[in-house]
Amino acid sequence: MWASGSPGCSAQVSAAHMLPAVRLHTSGVRAQYAASQPLHRLRGVQNLSYAHIDSQLIRSRLQLMGFGLAVQLAAHPGVTGAIAASAKTAEPSTVDVDQAHRQLQEQFEGETNRPAQTAVGVEGIGRDLDWRREWYPITFTANLPEGVPTKITLFDEDYVVVRRGGGQSPLALVDRCPHRAAALSQGVLTPQGLLQCAYHGWAFDEAGSCKNIPQLPPDATLPKSTCAAAFPAVEHDGFLWLQPSPLPPGQPFDSSTFNPVKELHGVLSEGEMQGLEWSNTQFMRDFPIDYSLLLENLLDPDHGMYAHQTVAFDNHAGSVEHPMVVREGRRHGRLTITSDTPAVAKLGPKRLSGLELTEAAEKAQKATVVFEAPCQVNSIRRNSDGTVASYQNFYAIPTGVGRCRFMLRGASPKGPKKLVSRLFGLFPSWLVAKFINRFLDQDSFLLASQQPLVLKAEAQAMEKNQSSDSSGGNARAQVVRRAAYNYQTPSDALQVVVGRWLDAALPNMPNRVHNLLAAYRSGGKATQPPVREEVLDRWTQHTLVTPASMAAYARFMRVRNILGGIAVFSAAVAAGRLSVPIAAVAAVATVVAMLCHSTAGTFRYAHSEEASRKDLARIAGLTKHLSPASK
Repeated sequence: MWASGSPGCSAQVSAAHMLPAVRLHTSGVRAQYAASQPLHRLRGVQNLSYAHIDSQLIRSRLQLMGFGLAVQLAAHPGVTGAIAASAKTAEPSTVDVDQAHRQLQEQFEGETNRPAQTAVGVEGIGRDLDWRREWYPITFTANLPEGVPTKITLFDEDYVVVRRGGGQSPLALVDRCPHRAAALSQGVLTPQGLLQCAYHGWAFDEAGSCKNIPQLPPDATLPKSTCAAAFPAVEHDGFLWLQPSPLPPGQPFDSSTFNPVKELHGVLSEGEMQGLEWSNTQFMRDFPIDYSLLLENLLDPDHGMYAHQTVAFDNHAGSVEHPMVVREGRRHGRLTITSDTPAVAKLGPKRLSGLELTEAAEKAQKATVVFEAPCQVNSIRRNSDGTVASYQNFYAIPTGVGRCRFMLRGASPKGPKKLVSRLFGLFPSWLVAKFINRFLDQDSFLLASQQPLVLKAEAQAMEKNQSSDSSGGNARAQVVRRAAYNYQTPSDALQVVVGRWLDAALPNMPNRVHNLLAAYRSGGKATQPPVREEVLDRWTQHTLVTPASMAAYARFMRVRNILGGIAVFSAAVAAGRLSVPIAAVAAVATVVAMLCHSTAGTFRYAHSEEASRKDLARIAGLTKHLSPASK
């Protein structure tokens, strides 16, 4: 699941933090561990400068090939002495691991009390993020029929959106009538393209101006207080996009000044996108899981073989021999965090070792993931010649504290397709959604189990900051993930950098501090242990918000009811007449009705604890080749 190099300037680092590559020579067996820490602060689009960053200790465990010897390296920014000197050389140098460990440990211990707000880089960019000036894909246009007002949520704020068709721009207003606070999403679109409140008939245009109050004379002058808050919205590339920054009262959004390439997210060039075509993997689901947890999950390849029992994730993971290369950059002013790794097996049953892995990596596709702040994750597989082999586009939309919207779609190169791709393209969208829901159910409850601890830790950090502010002290930037998590693996390199950005950016998210502290202090749902049936409820999270799946569910239920009636009637007739043909009709109708009933059930809660245990039983078969030390 991930993406590749994007335009703009970037600084490249590898694995966890800016430590020079260290080669360990033992009896002719060489294991290389490269760890790096981005020390740069991104200034503007093209300018990068190195600066000191917030202190942290990242421990990475190396397993030397063939010896089972675990070597602990503490990677820490701002290294000095021989370690720092070797970083300036073109080639990695052989160093004394124990000495390096001691020097880094001393460096860490000497800086643990340095105020966190002196950190720069992703932290500074995160603190400067204006969440309301970003554009968010709130739904697929295919999920939003023209003329139907629909409520959507961002940052615990409700909006109503309407696709008006006929070349008119979408209408997006706050979901509250200024008259008596009724939900405008319950209203109707008039033939004139106005959104009319269902309560008293007030009607609004795309600028939020009230154009009609039925109870007043047609020529009545209406004050500005009758306006509803309006927001910029556009249809582009199969999405409906919303910018949650209110327009000036009565002033419509000027779509002629809108530049999709600059304003909207995307990491592939226009030429690359022209060589791809979107498949039928368009999918959307709302989760009772915080945006930050879903984002971390999308950027984590190590969980695939365990939570999903899927070996393919291994191609995207980092390893000791081939560390995950992480770099930061800017694209059209937005932060991008990119990771690269050779798309070869590193831990799975078909894993390679030593020179075999090195040689295979040189010929392999490159697996890349690009996080473009604040909500897009792109997964790209590139061939050895740089052309795109596959592309997946993910979005984690922050609908509120402890909840988010997940969206994905996939693309592949145009031209002749492999047999599997051709067959998969014939699947109806509801069947594709069934497979994706099944896949997501495998780890969604695991994310929900993280949520109480992580959100409580974030709330406690917020309280400390508020206490420090009120006492006149210097508030420290919140440090949540480094305290709550224990980063150890090569693939955690990406998690570390994104975690630093999240810790800095989340306090600026609209309504985040107020609503999270309220939930924490009152024991709100987001901070309580999850309920499996609620976390994995496909009905409210997917079926009700996806017309194609809802229509398929209705068809299955209709066929089930019809065949059920036929089965009962045929059985009764067969019993009276002792007719074998009629009895056969009853049996067939019963079987098909049961199949329809079973299929319809997959549109609701389906992944029970028993189903989860069956999935987890497959892990043993995937990992039996690993030594106890490797596990």
